[in-house]
Amino acid sequence: CKFGLTVEPLSFSTYKCVGNFVRNDTCLNSAREMNWISYCQTNNPVKFHDNFGTDAIQENHQPSVIQLEAHEQDGDMLSLWVKTSNVIQTSSPLLLKSGSHEIARLYLHQQQVQLNEIETLDSCPIDTPTCNDDFMYFANTWMNIKLQLNYTTSTVKLIYNGNEQSDLFICPSCAVSSITEFHIEDGEATTYYDEFIFSKHIEPPQVVDECSTYEYCDFSVNYQDKCIDVITNVKYPHTVEPQDDIIDTCAKRKVYSTYLNINTTADIKDAMDALNWTTFCKFHVELNEAIECGSLTYTELESYPELCDEWISPVDTSRQCVLDNLNLDWTQQCVDIDNSFTPQDMKSNCSAACYQHLHGYDKCELRDSIFTSNVDIPYSISGCNNINWKSYCGLVAESKHTGVCAAVDCDCSAAEGMSGDSCELHCNLA
Repeated sequence: CKFGLTVEPLSFSTYKCVGNFVRNDTCLNSAREMNWISYCQTNNPVKFHDNFGTDAIQENHQPSVIQLEAHEQDGDMLSLWVKTSNVIQTSSPLLLKSGSHEIARLYLHQQQVQLNEIETLDSCPIDTPTCNDDFMYFANTWMNIKLQLNYTTSTVKLIYNGNEQSDLFICPSCAVSSITEFHIEDGEATTYYDEFIFSKHIEPPQVVDECSTYEYCDFSVNYQDKCIDVITNVKYPHTVEPQDDIIDTCAKRKVYSTYLNINTTADIKDAMDALNWTTFCKFHVELNEAIECGSLTYTELESYPELCDEWISPVDTSRQCVLDNLNLDWTQQCVDIDNSFTPQDMKSNCSAACYQHLHGYDKCELRDSIFTSNVDIPYSISGCNNINWKSYCGLVAESKHTGVCAAVDCDCSAAEGMSGDSCELHCNLA
């Protein structure tokens, strides 16, 4: 948990963050009710978009000059994809113009992405030995590059691979406020450009002001990039006909799915959204019989999740262990356990009275300490030569065991005593 909050487990798969948490229901409701698709539609930042005929980034035919219409010219950010065949030779440069004025030029030269002019590669300072890696590129690899324009300061910023560098316009004294043309100039290396998106800055939505004092909100958001992604990439599936305006459809869906006259918190509405309404409505329509649960009511059934907690609490924090146990076929497992006490061969050849006492047998550890094999007990324990109990018990059970002779002690308390079935013992008087 962030913000100094403490984790408190709730169940097998949920937890909550506890601490001095302050709710801002105004912010939460405003964020929930925010129609982001409509916001991007109304404040569409995309002024010009050309992927040269196909959605995929690939080697397409590209014009040498791209003329922008009047309504497309007031952008301040150009995003593009480029690939060149050689890291030593200079690529085909891209020139941005405003009327007759040259504003900025992009080069790929000697494995460095460069802005406005070709420069020789300098050695790096001691404290930043990898400085030349920041704008390095590789042959035959597509890369995304952005050029951000500031017409007020007459500067252009190169953004590549998370790194930035800035320079003045090629014509710094020219008072311009738009771009009218893109020129793909001739170069030494084979170069392909694709997916040109020329866009403009947009103001954040009203919800940002409403949540500005709520510390749990993340305001590190580039709304221009977010809306570019929505406008250029959200499309109907190719198999759906007709191919209507998906942005307009999604914006209207948000309006139609708003809960009316329901005064509750944002998290309750989120839980309502999470319900599978299609399944519920289908169930409601198709249900044509009364459902009874005996004497149980739905309120009693609601406690079942809590009753299950002790059985699904992670053992040694192992969630997979619990899932494996829940998914186990316990009916078959019980059959297997029963069969381990009374194997099928025993059931087939013996009466129940013969094996019934084996159910729940719990002397396995003791037996392991006595027997040296499945049937043998050593002399050190039995006091006899190694005894094969399977053979011995079998003979005894069938009354075939010959037995052994044993000595009989005589306690002479009279002149003559008799003991045993076949022995006469005579004792001398002391």
